[in-house]
Amino acid sequence: MEELLQLQTFAELCARAGKNEADYAIPENGSNLEKLQACEKRMRLMCKVFNTGEDIQIINTKQWKHTPVFDLEIDKDQAGGFGLSFRCSGCGIGDADLGVRPDMSIVSEELSDHAGKQFADEYKNLLYYAQLVASEPI
Repeated sequence: MEELLQLQTFAELCARAGKNEADYAIPENGSNLEKLQACEKRMRLMCKVFNTGEDIQIINTKQWKHTPVFDLEIDKDQAGGFGLSFRCSGCGIGDADLGVRPDMSIVSEELSDHAGKQFADEYKNLLYYAQLVASEPI
């Protein structure tokens, strides 16, 4: 676990997983949906690395699933108009939370805390593009 706590960049995550970072780039000229999908792909890889192969099972009510919790702050200097600051790691069991994303959960509270602190921009991008896609006309 100590070596996972040393991961500081997405490039290091990719190297750890044996993946090419370019395959996880957020397309500059893509649609908001394509950017959201790229963000989700990045998050799934990050969680897979931090879970070290442990299978997240949404129906397993005995398996803890941790997700970083952030405070949302209005920030007019940010492109999206908001900022995130890591607060803590929240957890839940599979049948207790709404919107559980097992592919974006981490089984270790310590690693979830690290992900929330070190990779807050990944979570911010996911939230930002999800909001843009949700606000687009159907």
